[in-house]
Amino acid sequence: MNDSMDAQVRRTARMSDERIAALVGSTAEADLMGRILATSPANVRELVDEPGLAPAPSSGRGRLRPTRRRLVSLAVAASVGAAALFTVQAVQQDEGGQVWAAYAVEVAEGAPRLLVDDEDWSVEYANEFEPDRGSMDFTDGTHELWVTWSSTWDLELILNDRRDVAVDEETVTVAGQEGTLLTYPDDEYAVIWQHGDNVVEALTLGGVEESTYRDLIASIHTVDVDTWLSALPQDVVRPADTQAVLAELLADIPLPDGYEITPPAGAVTRHQLVHNVEREAVCAWVTEWVRAADAGDQAAVDVAATALGGARDWAVQDEVEHRDEEFWANIDSIVDDGVLPGGRELVISGDTEVEGWQVVFCV
Repeated sequence: MNDSMDAQVRRTARMSDERIAALVGSTAEADLMGRILATSPANVRELVDEPGLAPAPSSGRGRLRPTRRRLVSLAVAASVGAAALFTVQAVQQDEGGQVWAAYAVEVAEGAPRLLVDDEDWSVEYANEFEPDRGSMDFTDGTHELWVTWSSTWDLELILNDRRDVAVDEETVTVAGQEGTLLTYPDDEYAVIWQHGDNVVEALTLGGVEESTYRDLIASIHTVDVDTWLSALPQDVVRPADTQAVLAELLADIPLPDGYEITPPAGAVTRHQLVHNVEREAVCAWVTEWVRAADAGDQAAVDVAATALGGARDWAVQDEVEHRDEEFWANIDSIVDDGVLPGGRELVISGDTEVEGWQVVFCV
């Protein structure tokens, strides 16, 4: 794990149950996430369908985009719910410019519509857009800036959470608003501010020089609906195509009996969907391996190990980026040696106790 990710884990892991409830949407969802981790894949759908446990919309630091990071949404990792996917494609084009789909305009009107005014920076990812929340990842090819917002967040609650691990803070101006600049260890920075109805956080992902970050924050500005929508990635999966894309990605991926992968709510690009599918399939088979081992069902253990052993050859691997050797070493530990990386001892994730292997493969 690199220094940047270590910093991310430290900050994320220190949230209390109360803060998780506020950041991810509801106490019910926080409870649901913890229960998902202790539930076999075959029973996840039954758990989610329990009255009163439907997950609330969520975003925030517990919702880091699932690509290239282990800090993946637990609700996504356990296939909780599906909703119509956002599309940034224009429905037509005329002399007056783009005419956007009605839902895209609704989302844009509710968003702070922030862009970086620097030709070296562009939007790399757009994730989980809803009318009341969303996130975008800007990059210059070397550094990353994760901007996330929600109209349901409480500014002081967010600030108090981040202050727990910050080493310094000061007041700055960002997009014409007063914000709080927090300095973390490992050359990480964040600015948090109230922007209309939304609370916004602009967080570095990876070490960056302080002067570079300050210049970047100074370049953030608000744009109109058309400009903002035009800047978003264009590989968002259309709602009508979602099932077809999932079927394509899962064509050569076996899943445990009774287990289904459903698309995450909000905006999702094909790139993100690829990573979700690959990660979730691996998590499902490791979960099945653990269940079978506990039950003494050697035949089921062998089936799960065989499925995991074939993961390298899944077609989605051609589209997965930055898969490190540690990941495959952990898979091989199960397949070749029958040893479960992370073990069965309980560890703390947030304020929730989970088994060590779940952190390795599912979180």
